[in-house]
Amino acid sequence: MTSVSPAAWIHLALSFDPLRAHLPFADEPLVPGSAIRAVHVNELRTRIDRARSRLGLSSFTWGRVIVTGLVIEARDLNELRIALAEAYQATPFTPPSYTDPTLIEHVTAVKAAHIAEIRVAVRVIE
Repeated sequence: MTSVSPAAWIHLALSFDPLRAHLPFADEPLVPGSAIRAVHVNELRTRIDRARSRLGLSSFTWGRVIVTGLVIEARDLNELRIALAEAYQATPFTPPSYTDPTLIEHVTAVKAAHIAEIRVAVRVIE
């Protein structure tokens, strides 16, 4: 965990909105075997970028546009995790850990659990 200045603590406390932290996600809860859709990734991107902005960080540069029908790949989840990890560095919170810490392109199958874990981590910093 990075050292956080008192001013950052105050900013974080004043900008916390408990109502925002409980906004639902699409298809919640995702159950094992659920198809991972574009909406799942796009809403995470939006909420991560919103949290990053609130924490004084720029929006993340996403590698590709996620549209309906596109197969969600490990690289898409890796980007979410990286963007989220950078946001966590600007908070006093411990970064999330994941069931599958390493997602390998064309090897790791994207699972509902991967999305669910990121959702939990996003809610912590919202």
